[in-house]
Amino acid sequence: MASNSFYRRLFWAILLLCGVIAAVTQLSILSLRYMKFDTFFITTEIENTEVEFPSITVCPNVVPFKYPSEVFKDTELQVYKDWLSFLLKLEYPSIEYDHFRSWTGYYENLPDILPLFATECRDMILQCHYRGESCSCEHFEEYINAENVLKCYTFNASKFMSKPSMKYAKSGPDLGLSLILGMDDTKFDDKFNVVGDTSRPYDLDNLYGYSAGFTVQIHPPNTIPTPMTHGFDISTSQSTTVALKGQLGDYLPHPYTNCSFDALRSDKVYRRTLFTCDLICKQKNVIKNCGCTSSILPVIGKHQTCGQLKNWNIDPNITDIIQHLLCEKKNMLDHTPCHCSPCKEETYDITLSSSDWPKFGHVFKLLEGLQEYLNGNLRKEYDNLRDEMSNTRNSDKINSYIRKAKLDLARLNVYFKELNVMSTVQVPSYQLTNLMADVGGSLGLWIGISALSLMELFELLTLIVCAFRQKKKKLSASKPGD
Repeated sequence: MASNSFYRRLFWAILLLCGVIAAVTQLSILSLRYMKFDTFFITTEIENTEVEFPSITVCPNVVPFKYPSEVFKDTELQVYKDWLSFLLKLEYPSIEYDHFRSWTGYYENLPDILPLFATECRDMILQCHYRGESCSCEHFEEYINAENVLKCYTFNASKFMSKPSMKYAKSGPDLGLSLILGMDDTKFDDKFNVVGDTSRPYDLDNLYGYSAGFTVQIHPPNTIPTPMTHGFDISTSQSTTVALKGQLGDYLPHPYTNCSFDALRSDKVYRRTLFTCDLICKQKNVIKNCGCTSSILPVIGKHQTCGQLKNWNIDPNITDIIQHLLCEKKNMLDHTPCHCSPCKEETYDITLSSSDWPKFGHVFKLLEGLQEYLNGNLRKEYDNLRDEMSNTRNSDKINSYIRKAKLDLARLNVYFKELNVMSTVQVPSYQLTNLMADVGGSLGLWIGISALSLMELFELLTLIVCAFRQKKKKLSASKPGD
């Protein structure tokens, strides 16, 4: 019933206005909350699931010294000598010129020669067992790290993924991967083997070299190895055990995050990981802005590397190459966002432990059992030890040979300690259904509007508009007759 009192109508008008203002304010707050796209994570443990066995990349920590005459053919040796002569003729007005004397510079300009210095798989992996069965270097894929010219080797790489026996893991130490590794850093003059010798140089700026042992990376299958960034070191004279537990991440796409389900495409199709995508993104920027590729980034297409000197033995255009190197360096340090996050990610929780290995009294029998696979370094030590034990039995020499052999041996065991997987799922903290429920509650609370009331209001506004138009037509039709 309508009120005839002015003050009463004013009072209710003010109440209605306040309710509308409160409702609009709360609706704005709810809308802003929804537009933030906040999320939270739910972590659960999935029991007895089918887990992929990871790829395992192993790299020696040192580039073995080999005399060129022992590893090069005559033609290769001549090219190597010509390169050294070319370097001697170079003047070095800037630090960029030092690039040509680095391992990377050698690799870019002598791609077929320099890897001959690196450790071959058969010289590093002396014994391999997976799930209790023998494996060999045929089950490893070669990967060259151009920064340090290290040949690394990846077990369970992409070309083996079609084999179920390689793909899926079982728990327990006996059903994982076990490797016996050997260092191959001999070929030095005898004076270099003297303890305390000071004639060999040491580069204080080199953060990776001059250490014994190996670098190991555990990473999802079909991903680019990045052992220098995401690996860990294992020492010689030790048995290192790596116990794994799978972790799965499932993240929300746009608008909650910038993650993507897309694969990474270059010369191969790699599984998307944050770091791999970032490397490929940087490489694309180098190609786009510099017209060349960086040799320390994943290969994309067929482009000249930025540090490659064409016709270096005839008439190299060093000025242009220096510009390429400066451009490469600038783009490597560029922080342009690449939107690389994967929407599904597989990682591994790693537990490391180590113990002294092999036991001092077992070294000879171990070498004897591996004698068919020993590299040049260990072969020499085994022969010396065998001769000494069968002839003079000089205990001091025997102990010395055993110590040397221990310093060149390491064991690595990798297995899943359990097949339960920790799954982390990203969930929206405020969804559209929550927004609709809160909008209805706010309208009902402040101005008494329900969904049916809104329909009635819409109908009323429609009728008002139609009546206004009809009245306007009647007024316009009555004007000419006046």
